[in-house]
Amino acid sequence: MSNSILIQYQDELAIGDQAITAKEWKQLVNAKSTLVKFRGQ
Repeated sequence: MSNSILIQYQDELAIGDQAITAKEWKQLVNAKSTLVKFRGQ
């Protein structure tokens, strides 16, 4: 067994089954509302 182990992962935010960008997430958070529209919905 090698002393070095490579770990690779990718994380993403999602609402339902739709991935959202970090920019979209910041916009939702900054809306400061309990109900927001996301991508027109």
